[in-house]
Amino acid sequence: MTKRAKLKAKLKNVKQKSGLNRSNLNASFYQIISFLDCKQQHNSDKQ
Repeated sequence: MTKRAKLKAKLKNVKQKSGLNRSNLNASFYQIISFLDCKQQHNSDKQ
């Protein structure tokens, strides 16, 4: 879950912050999935 923008923030920055947080989370999730796929392929080659 991403943090919400502070109440004192300008309204135009609130949407920017939420979009940035969402894109960062999606990129991190993709990196984890690709790392696990790589590890799975590497371990299956050893057997």
